[in-house]
Amino acid sequence: MKTRFRYNGGAARTLGGFILAGVAALMLLLALPGFAGAVVFSDVGKSSAEDEAVQYLVAAKVLAGYSDGTFRPGQPVTRGQAAKIVVAQQGVAPASSACRFADVDSTFAAFVEAAATKGWVGGYPDGQFRPYDSLQRQHMAVILVRSMGWEAQAKALSGAQVQAALGRFPDVNGVSGEASKYVALAVTKGLLNGDAAGRLNPASGVTRAQAALMAYRAETSSLVVGQGFRASADHADKTRVVLDLSTAPSEVMPRLLEDGSLEVTIPWATVPAAGLSVAVNSKEVGSVTATQGSYRPPSVIVRVELRQYSSYQVFILGPDSKTGYGNRVVIDVLREATNPGGVPLVAIDPGHGGWDPGAVNPFTGTQEKTVNLKIGKRLDELLRGVGLQTVMTRTEDVALGPTLSEDLTRRGQIANEAGATILVMIHNNAHDGDSNGTETFYWGTDDKNYSVEGKALAQTIQRHLVAAVGLRDRGAKTWYGKTLRVLDVAQMPGVMVEVAFMDHPTEGLLLEDPAFLERAARGIARGVLAHLGWDVELVPLT
Repeated sequence: MKTRFRYNGGAARTLGGFILAGVAALMLLLALPGFAGAVVFSDVGKSSAEDEAVQYLVAAKVLAGYSDGTFRPGQPVTRGQAAKIVVAQQGVAPASSACRFADVDSTFAAFVEAAATKGWVGGYPDGQFRPYDSLQRQHMAVILVRSMGWEAQAKALSGAQVQAALGRFPDVNGVSGEASKYVALAVTKGLLNGDAAGRLNPASGVTRAQAALMAYRAETSSLVVGQGFRASADHADKTRVVLDLSTAPSEVMPRLLEDGSLEVTIPWATVPAAGLSVAVNSKEVGSVTATQGSYRPPSVIVRVELRQYSSYQVFILGPDSKTGYGNRVVIDVLREATNPGGVPLVAIDPGHGGWDPGAVNPFTGTQEKTVNLKIGKRLDELLRGVGLQTVMTRTEDVALGPTLSEDLTRRGQIANEAGATILVMIHNNAHDGDSNGTETFYWGTDDKNYSVEGKALAQTIQRHLVAAVGLRDRGAKTWYGKTLRVLDVAQMPGVMVEVAFMDHPTEGLLLEDPAFLERAARGIARGVLAHLGWDVELVPLT
């Protein structure tokens, strides 16, 4: 999880914007739930460079407008106001102690002291802060670089790097020596740009519009930015919705709402002020929207209007050089299942079989395919016994194809043809004789390319299986940087359970014990029930 911004106990921010010196402006403390209620300032054009920044920062309660409906973008920002901006942006509580600078009055004292304590602002040699002096553009850059936690990056820049960043500006000599590295980093990160004549204007006073742009660019530079939707119903089995992103999110969190829609939360993310939307109008999906769910911490809410469907999968995918697509979140809404009554159908795949023995127990000669089938059959009995539907890819010692590729492909196809809700592959491990424990794999290659629902299923089964068998918890994970062929083919969330290590002296013998296999089957069954929202006590541990 990214930790760029700091918050007080995770609470929502309550700080307002800044007040210009000598103006008793009424602060518009706007608690906007999303962009639908975005405020419109009469003096901020919708096509202006600062509009997006102003909308975002006002909604986040970093800035505010005036009671007359204006923002006054051209007015200058003072040193005291800049301190208040970064304190509000970073969610730092105003200081309760006296301000160290005697010339700072009550308007800014708590904010200046908080910012000074953090090392974001400093005073002059005479001990004054001069809160009502106008702030230069270069000094706004310094304050933002410090408050964003980038000071070490700035100080590490070489002279050549500073020259490369600033040399193109004809007024580069106006950048002070002590500010040069900070300004160079701000330019590199896109916080500062030149004007129409290519001038940086480092010593000019920063305006409210410019301060908004710089603060917004600083904040969003470390966020996932939603760029637009793509959608297609031209698939044999699903409607696919894709949200293109600037960078890959660390995670996404899907959930079904009471109204039947699907909500996907993307943390540490933002979208344009107008939001994003696409009208799909397929059998499975109506419309899809993306709006700002919260600002502190920042998150985006994707809302999918679901119609008739069987299940859904949510994936995070990184750039693909073959297709040219970049980072994205993929939402697959699968066609309505054919299984009757809407009762979940669990596909059970006992791994290996026939010509493929899998691992071999070096102590007893037992083959993995036999152990997998025993656990799979018992899992089938347990799930059917509580009212779930099941389908097994094999119930005998057979392979499902003449080659490994055909065998694995057929297993996924069986789950698809049955309209399975989830797929559980049963396997056992072998490695070096010392490795031990239980692990569960889900589809994906790394933390930027994986099935969100598959991960959730894997984590739930892993938790219940470990509780049942008592072996070392090796976790839920992707399979060593590769995807699993069966899960590539399967159109529903699926996992591969590795119950124990056949070549471990203790675990190898446990896999010969019917009581242990019973506990394993019960643990997996309880994980399945928990994931589907059924009562796990329908299958007691004993």
